[in-house]
Amino acid sequence: MLNFLKRIWHDPVISSVIAAILIGFGSYFSPFWPLIKNFLIETITFLTKKTALPNWLIGFLLLLSFLLLATKLIAAVRLLTSAKSASDYRQYSQDEFFGIRWRWKYSYGSGQPVELCPFCVKCDIQIRPADKSSYYGRGTLFKCDNTSCDAAAIEINEYLFEIEDKVARHLQQKARAGNWRKK
Repeated sequence: MLNFLKRIWHDPVISSVIAAILIGFGSYFSPFWPLIKNFLIETITFLTKKTALPNWLIGFLLLLSFLLLATKLIAAVRLLTSAKSASDYRQYSQDEFFGIRWRWKYSYGSGQPVELCPFCVKCDIQIRPADKSSYYGRGTLFKCDNTSCDAAAIEINEYLFEIEDKVARHLQQKARAGNWRKK
């Protein structure tokens, strides 16, 4: 680290940029220099005054506790962000339910699964479900229309919206439990 800082300091371009930043900082805050000077003088005066406990020790302890608090806060933020990215259920976007491969996206606002699409398990072509409801009952047929695929048609005795609702609930349960990562 020290060698890196030495290289940066001796680099003519980077040292010129640092100098320009410092000069710009100094000129921007030039109206405040008297205030900064007074603040520093008052701080030094406070720290050198005599009390039952030396003020410099109080200042040191305050600075130490601030640094400790800041490091703990940074560690907590890092832990939360790493845990969130590791368990981000939005990475879970496909699974098999009822013998059919399903793919979906998540809505940005609520995080609910949307655009559930069925796909053939063998050839991975999107399936167009057919309504097979009749007077005798309800039903949805999932049949691959790829002529070179020999996947068997799957008929489920429910309406498509009911099937999609079940799939959504199953995938939400897997996302909550974290079971989707085990595949």
